[in-house]
Amino acid sequence: TQLYQKGIVGHCAYNRAVGAQLVLNPEAEGKEVLKVARIDSDELEIATQGAVWNFPALYKGRFETAIYIPEGSQAGRLSLSDRWFNPSDTTAYQFAMYNFDLTGLKQNKWNDLVFEWDFTSDNNQSCSVKDNEGNEIATLPLNFSTVNGISYVHFISTAEKEDTKGFLIERVESMAK
Repeated sequence: TQLYQKGIVGHCAYNRAVGAQLVLNPEAEGKEVLKVARIDSDELEIATQGAVWNFPALYKGRFETAIYIPEGSQAGRLSLSDRWFNPSDTTAYQFAMYNFDLTGLKQNKWNDLVFEWDFTSDNNQSCSVKDNEGNEIATLPLNFSTVNGISYVHFISTAEKEDTKGFLIERVESMAK
């Protein structure tokens, strides 16, 4: 992903600084993962890094990922949405169906997360978050309604000051339930 530089105008001219990027996996030699951080620079409009992944729209679905929070990281947020937002958009969570704060995850280990939602039922519009063993981590309330179902995940650093440690994303996967 890319970040916006100050003083450069026009949609083609914005993307000039490297944002989230691949780094070595701290627990698997030779494998790469995506690192999302906040790197402060006077040259940038927004120092916050992010990443967005698109998948087929799902009214009833499941999204899985693995997140690593290094010790000392200020972590970030994962949002499930029905539309594309710029990876560095700090307001995307306001229009996302569900938001999950990554700060409560265990540090220095991979956290396997499973998100499940069902918009086909009028009874329960929440999203359950579980670990890979089925233990419930959280129940997320519906933040913003959708007509088309969920089709994007938006990862973003929520650090308020420079956070070079950031957080790591090992994998992403979605499927219909």
